[in-house]
Amino acid sequence: MLADHVECCRQLQTDNADDGVDDSSSETNIDVRRSARGQIPRVRLPIDGYETDTDDEGEDDECERLDCEEALEEAVDEFMMDLTSEDVELLRAAVFEAQETTNGKAPLQCYGLDDPPKPELIEDRFSAVLGDVFHAMDRAKVPVKHESKKAYFVALREAFFVWNPTKLAELEKNMRDSGLTEEEISHKRYFNARLYRQCVERTVPSPKMLYWRVRAVFAIYGRMVDSKTKKPLFTKAAWKKANNVLKDILAGYYSDPPDLNFYTKKLGKNGEIVLNQYGLEVIECFRGTNRTESYHKNLAITFGSWHVGVEMSDCLLAERRHRHNQKCSERRRLGFPVLGHYNTWVVDQLQNLVKENHGIQMYPYWTNASDYKQTDEAFDTIALQHTSLHEKLQQRCQEIGPVKLTREQLYMNKAMNTLLPFLPFVSKEESMAYAKYVLDRDEGQDFNAAAEDFLQYVDGVNVMPKLPSHMSTYDETWSRNKRIQESEKRSKGGREKLDELNSILSPHVGEGSNQQEPELPNPLPQCPVQAMNNSKSQIVGGVFVGQNPLDNAVKKRKRGTYHCGVCGMAGCSGISNNKLCPKRRALVQAMQPPEKGVHTSMRDLQSVRTTLAKLWGRSLYSKELQKLYGGGYQQMPTVCSICQKEK
Repeated sequence: MLADHVECCRQLQTDNADDGVDDSSSETNIDVRRSARGQIPRVRLPIDGYETDTDDEGEDDECERLDCEEALEEAVDEFMMDLTSEDVELLRAAVFEAQETTNGKAPLQCYGLDDPPKPELIEDRFSAVLGDVFHAMDRAKVPVKHESKKAYFVALREAFFVWNPTKLAELEKNMRDSGLTEEEISHKRYFNARLYRQCVERTVPSPKMLYWRVRAVFAIYGRMVDSKTKKPLFTKAAWKKANNVLKDILAGYYSDPPDLNFYTKKLGKNGEIVLNQYGLEVIECFRGTNRTESYHKNLAITFGSWHVGVEMSDCLLAERRHRHNQKCSERRRLGFPVLGHYNTWVVDQLQNLVKENHGIQMYPYWTNASDYKQTDEAFDTIALQHTSLHEKLQQRCQEIGPVKLTREQLYMNKAMNTLLPFLPFVSKEESMAYAKYVLDRDEGQDFNAAAEDFLQYVDGVNVMPKLPSHMSTYDETWSRNKRIQESEKRSKGGREKLDELNSILSPHVGEGSNQQEPELPNPLPQCPVQAMNNSKSQIVGGVFVGQNPLDNAVKKRKRGTYHCGVCGMAGCSGISNNKLCPKRRALVQAMQPPEKGVHTSMRDLQSVRTTLAKLWGRSLYSKELQKLYGGGYQQMPTVCSICQKEK
């Protein structure tokens, strides 16, 4: 800021000298006095109605000291009367142009920029393909830590975009009603422009207006010098980029075309319009390439480092494209249903069935993709060859005959509607074929004809047909390699001398050679004594290493001996499963119903029953009887050993 104001005052002094003004009476003294914040310089300027006396430092001294900004305001009235008031307001700081403007010269002359055209000669042009304003602002690279960087980008943003005055006034009114002061509101617009962009529309003016707005920012901020590094904001390369931006503005690449709306109202998940914290409707803008860049980011995530073929790549792209379109429709299309899946063809079928059976639409805002006609339009892998190359390739394939191709090559043939796929130079045979072609080709031949002539070397196995872009890319590579080979041949004599010199001055020649044999790699060094930890335990990486001091303090419980639950023995096999206990198996066998004709003592059966009831318990004993007899404890049969009758 200081250097810029000083430059302005020096220019004023030079203009006065050119007009024949006496330097002694119009001398400008620069008083580099800063305010408490150290940013605003004070400049001593002569004022009409006051006599300047350099020897008197009395009461007239304060009157002679003016801020540079006040001096700029006094000279604005003479500047650019043929432009609108909005343009003049943005060009107020260009006071050093005022004298030249009165002389009929073009305004905003700047040593870093080309001479501007006359305002009346600029035409309003509009383009169907627009450039991104963000990239236009970022083309002129500026130092990241320059003190004027923030102010420059804010001024450039305000120059490119014009806010809707009605919405802007409504937003600021609501902000005042919420309790914000004017200073807080201005800070929000300066540091938090997203709040304004979410509810206030912006337009990019026509080239006749936009050119002067942007050029004024370049002229004002480009020469501002950083107080620490003493370097201007714009370098030589930045001035060149700024010139190119101004040329694109004159061509109409950034101005909004007439009657084209770039904004839509944002809808919530319930389909209603979203409101911000100040009660204004939130809007979305589709100007620029932000949404395209977002899709590119998703593509990088989809593929990552996964190496896939052509067919799989087309499948992934088709699926990603389908899901992306549906997600965007759910967010930004009015009434679009949230399905929860991506099988839209099922929704088409349901839509047709409901329409046929009930005469209504299941989703009123849904459009069936099956309602459109099928076209020859293709996506992903498409044909890039011109007609002449395609016809000559068909003739060459008939001469070659059938060849065996891989699955990927067959897919490319189907996608490009050819008999052989167009592939870049990859094999050694193709490089040799191109070298033969170079010897036979005509001078000055374009790459379209080169791709057709190269078909004579195509065999469908080692050499594949090429597109003109393949020929152009490989021709540059082949030419560079050829120059490298020629350079190697020219330097062969010198390299032989260098090899001779290196062999003579080698340490292996003569006595005293200390060439050592390679050794095994060194193992991990042991901990030295002075670095050794004397404690018996420590925590390393959250893991306790060494002896736990609490192990000796806590007495471990001695593990007991397991016994069988049936027989009570320690070494019984029924410890893990009581069905394996030998005593249990014997008792169960004794419980079996007696065979016919066998006398069983009632006393023996009663003894078995009592023993089992004690060992197993009543519940388990009853379950076993249920399995054998279908009854409980009271249904166990007893047979008399004399009469053989059941009791």
